[in-house]
Amino acid sequence: MKKSKPYKPEFSKIPESPGVYIMLSFKDKVLYVGKAVNLQSRVKSYWPKDASDFPKTKKLIEKIGKLDFIITTNEVEALVLENQLIKKHRPQFNVLLRDDKSYQYIKIDLNEKFPTITTVRQLPKTKKSNVKIFGPYTQGGSVKQIIKLIGKLFPLCGRANKLNRANTKMEPCLYHHMGKCLGPCVGDISSEKYKDIMTQVVDFLAGKDAKHLKALRTKMGELSEEMKFEEAMKIRDQLKAVDAVFEKQDVSKPNQLLSQDFWGWSVRSSQALISILQVRRGQLMGKQLFVVDINEVDETEMLGEALREVYSRIAGNYPKEVVLPQKVASKEVFEAWLAELAGHKVAINVATKGPKYQLSLLAARNAAEHSHFKNQVSGMVEEGLGELKKLLQLKKLDRIEGYDISHLGGSHTVASMVVFTKGKPNKSQYRRFKIKTVRGIDDYQSLGEVLERRLKPKNKKDSRFAASMPDLILIDGGKGQLNTVLRRTDHMDLGKTKIISLAKQQEEIFVPDIRDSVKLDKNNPALQLLQQVRDEAHRFAITYQTHLRTKTLTTSARIPGIGPTTKKKLVKEFGSLMAAKDASIGKLRKVIGKKADIFKQGGLS
Repeated sequence: MKKSKPYKPEFSKIPESPGVYIMLSFKDKVLYVGKAVNLQSRVKSYWPKDASDFPKTKKLIEKIGKLDFIITTNEVEALVLENQLIKKHRPQFNVLLRDDKSYQYIKIDLNEKFPTITTVRQLPKTKKSNVKIFGPYTQGGSVKQIIKLIGKLFPLCGRANKLNRANTKMEPCLYHHMGKCLGPCVGDISSEKYKDIMTQVVDFLAGKDAKHLKALRTKMGELSEEMKFEEAMKIRDQLKAVDAVFEKQDVSKPNQLLSQDFWGWSVRSSQALISILQVRRGQLMGKQLFVVDINEVDETEMLGEALREVYSRIAGNYPKEVVLPQKVASKEVFEAWLAELAGHKVAINVATKGPKYQLSLLAARNAAEHSHFKNQVSGMVEEGLGELKKLLQLKKLDRIEGYDISHLGGSHTVASMVVFTKGKPNKSQYRRFKIKTVRGIDDYQSLGEVLERRLKPKNKKDSRFAASMPDLILIDGGKGQLNTVLRRTDHMDLGKTKIISLAKQQEEIFVPDIRDSVKLDKNNPALQLLQQVRDEAHRFAITYQTHLRTKTLTTSARIPGIGPTTKKKLVKEFGSLMAAKDASIGKLRKVIGKKADIFKQGGLS
């Protein structure tokens, strides 16, 4: 059978206008939908002169049998249309959010006589007037916590649903006697006034409650002047409850963090987990997790498509700023689109320092560590082990050991050994070492010492080392570190154990007897497995080094009346006891209470 000629569109017939292009198969199945500010230029980029330079598009190009396009007035309109078409066709080659049937939304129907708060599993297809939807909440526990919080902050009736159906008065409940329910079920409050309270709940969920809190404070003052103290006290208690909730966590400086979504992600082959930390009113309110299929697109393209996928599903509570770990193409277009969805300006930025940067790192860590995502990519472990065995020409790869060195200015130098069995962490086999023979800063020699201690004959069958030699040893570093370690272990009988290194800067793999470094694609499962081993060794080493440093700082200095627990609190807060000595008495009292005066007057010895 003669193979059909690959499809290639007539570029001259494609307009140089903003719009959406639709790539279809030979059987008219939609394969990919994209937007462009210049349709002709964007479509041309899929058929470069040297297609081998663009492997991610090769698979798509092979399947295309037809191209269609729709012109729009501008790129924002193109983004809206692109989103609608992707939702309709669910194309194979677009970045797609996994089925959200298990996600929960909070629904408040203000059309009801006495509105209620309910949860629904899917975003309603038609938007009725005065029906407010918030979410999705990817973890069921977060929905329960939010509804519980609302119950504490607002005097809502737990029997409003029955009241809407029966439309008759009921006996007062316990919450009404306790002053926690305004009593619509006994006729103490009208439907209109109850809806006003529920409107405050809606604004609270949307992060727009500041004006209502201000109005409540004004109302409390007016009631006090009118000597209606009982009603004023109810408002006071409500305001105190709001303040108490938000005083529980202080993650920010109010002038820097008010209403933001912080994005982080972890990519594994054809999937990515996106973790979004939500800050509202300057406080960290929760976390959302989304698994997306990325189908061989690069991170820049993934980021733009993921923004579209995620925020097209979000209902209510849009942030005023989206903080990303890297720049996104067509930033202004996405900002305009988000502003239209949210009803207010939404900025898209990249954080490089300060609290925003720290929360960006935290979002990335959440993505990498979340167990749900690890379960999703368990198949990638097998794939990574298979590719590593092939790359390193190993017949067996059951046990990998990773090593790293940590110190503070040359003091408290320690090493870590982490163990991965069949590609997964085996924490019962982790070991920690204090460096004994090396003085000052010399990571090369420190690594050599640790491996000599680990691999010397009497330790090869030591129960602490699983009574077996590793198939692979990974060290953190470049060619220099690897050569030093190889020289230190040259006299040992390593059997079939192979030693390699992984350098952080370019993620290059250095292998003995291979002159040049090995560079793998960042989505390659083999590289990602090595990165996981390297990063875990680094984490374990720092944890031990910090522990020793804190122990030294808290036990070396003697202050009458100040014990180890108090010292640990001071070191944790100020970094050292000397720094704590320089702190004001007010700051010290916040950390250790009445003992601050004893500490301030005592001398370090």
